[in-house]
Amino acid sequence: MIVGKLVVGGRAVAECERTITFGERLKGLIGRRDLDGAMWFEPANGVHTMFMRFPIEVAFLDARGNVVRVTRVRRWHTGVSMRKARSVVEAQIGQFEKWGIAVGSVVAFASNRE
Repeated sequence: MIVGKLVVGGRAVAECERTITFGERLKGLIGRRDLDGAMWFEPANGVHTMFMRFPIEVAFLDARGNVVRVTRVRRWHTGVSMRKARSVVEAQIGQFEKWGIAVGSVVAFASNRE
C-alpha cells in the first residue's frame, strides 16, 4: 500500500491509500470500521461491499483521472462496475461532496514518497 494525498482539481483534499498488489485490491476496506480519507484501486473498474461494515461512495476514473461516474454502494452489495473505468476511488458517504468530486472532476494521487 502506498500512502499519499488525493488531489482533486490540483488541490490535495485528503489522505489516500493506493493499493499496489492484487491482494490489497481484493481485501480493500474489508474489516475496517471506517475510512479516514480515501482508498484508490488501480487497475480496477468495479467494486463490491461484501463483508464491509459501512456504505461507501465510489468514483470511477478513466485512464486520465477524469471522474466518469459517481455512485453510492450500500453494505453487502455484490458489485458495481463500469467497463471504461481504469481505476476507482472509495470514501465514506459524504466525503466526495466535501472534496468536490463529481462527474467531470480530475482526480490524481500524490505519493508521500516523493
